[in-house]
Amino acid sequence: MRRTSYGSQHAFQNTTQESYGYEGSYEGGYEGGYEDGYNRRRNREYQRSDLDALAEIEPYTTLVDYLTSRNPPILGPMESANLRRRNAKSPDYAFIWWDVRNTRHWNTFNLQTILATPDLDRLLRMPIPQAELPEPFVDDDVLQQGDRIAFLTIVRDYFCTKVTAALSQSIGTRSHQSLSMVLGSELGSSADIAGVYQSPSRPNGQIRVAGFVKSCREWNTMMQAGGDEKRREFLQVLSQLQRYMREHNTRYGYVLTEQELVCVRLATDAENRPIFGCLDIANAIQWNQHGSNRLTICLALWFLHFLAKRDPLPDWAGWEIPVPSAEDCSRRYCMAKDPWVPDPKYDEVELARVKRGWGEADEPYAYAAHTSI
Repeated sequence: MRRTSYGSQHAFQNTTQESYGYEGSYEGGYEGGYEDGYNRRRNREYQRSDLDALAEIEPYTTLVDYLTSRNPPILGPMESANLRRRNAKSPDYAFIWWDVRNTRHWNTFNLQTILATPDLDRLLRMPIPQAELPEPFVDDDVLQQGDRIAFLTIVRDYFCTKVTAALSQSIGTRSHQSLSMVLGSELGSSADIAGVYQSPSRPNGQIRVAGFVKSCREWNTMMQAGGDEKRREFLQVLSQLQRYMREHNTRYGYVLTEQELVCVRLATDAENRPIFGCLDIANAIQWNQHGSNRLTICLALWFLHFLAKRDPLPDWAGWEIPVPSAEDCSRRYCMAKDPWVPDPKYDEVELARVKRGWGEADEPYAYAAHTSI
């Protein structure tokens, strides 16, 4: 079986962590020590002459180069026969397409805003030994297989490997916290991919980022501009994502296909109260997008997970969002539907009332046996 490496497109010369004080202390010092790798590294400037001298010690790379290299090429979409659809007649009726009622443009999720976060550009350009950032290998047979299992294998072997390695370098070891990106099946999770936080107080891990894998035939951003049936399919996947994010009280999630990554944020009011059915949706990031001056899939996934660390970044909301219990009818805190959202069919609403106890978001429960957030 032939294996192909999809490494960085540039040649790097790098240095050791010790040379840059990775495990040492900042001369200015902080009371109580460093809280994580981001704050530990933010105060060091790296001059070109330093890099040239230290490059002779050990080859180095940077997070920005590591996370913006070209993704492995996928020859075509997943076969529709292998899609895992959920619709109005599914016995698992925890969510349905009209649960998402409003979409807003998450226009601050872009490369310029990310790099404007205090000292984050320095973190991304800090030299790191190449050995600390492994380049994943993806089998050619997997790339050409074209089904859901193969795609999840690519996600695990390529994206999970890269994002987890970059998070490890970003947060470091002294903070006694870690973030990783893993397949949901490894956790028994209903999400396809999960961002997991671990710390001494959370030894079993806590899911803080939710991701779902879909075929581009099953879901893509162009569906929002299509007819009513396409819009229903578009909203169905977002409703699935919203359900999972609310269950885990997490603000951030995403949908990944063979064509694009779309990052999503639960919308809240001024008091950080979640608005049911309202999602902030970032611009789609194309699969073939690469280069250090572009927001790539790996870089976006790394940053989305980085937002889920213990201490929120300046000017960015933390990962946790307090979702009231189902008994509090938190989904009744919603806004009027956007004009482009289709009306549900009568039989769909009736089935929803039977299966979960309510149809539309502003309705009371039909009976207490079935609840849903």
